Amino acid sequence: MKSVSMRFSTETMDLLEEIDQRPTVSTQAAIEVFIYIRRATLHELRGRFNREEIIALATNFKGMIPNWQIMCNTSVLVAHTEDAEKYKHTISSLGADPLELTQKIKQLTSAQASVLQLELWAFWNRDENESPDFEVLIKSLL
Repeated sequence: MKSVSMRFSTETMDLLEEIDQRPTVSTQAAIEVFIYIRRATLHELRGRFNREEIIALATNFKGMIPNWQIMCNTSVLVAHTEDAEKYKHTISSLGADPLELTQKIKQLTSAQASVLQLELWAFWNRDENESPDFEVLIKSLL
């Protein structure tokens, strides 16, 4: 078993204490629940977006730092996507239909919106020594 030492904000610790007063137990429970929710949610996301939409979403997310507190709100992802098209034409220039993409995003659950953004963030930040491969991301979501 590997061990990790972490520091949490008071707010995070208060939320973890809702699960259990012992920090190690509550943190481990939260992480394990997240892992299974992520796996199930990735399965739900498969096939929701086409190739062009996945590339557009990833391109729009490059350089973004997700705000963990609001990433479960699909309206934030919709607004970001609409702004990317409005100001840079990123969606349409990559062959995706902006209206269709925003409609698909609006239909996402909170978990799906959160996990999608986490996957996009991880795509750009997983390994700083290698360039991200769109084909790997596309394969995971198609």
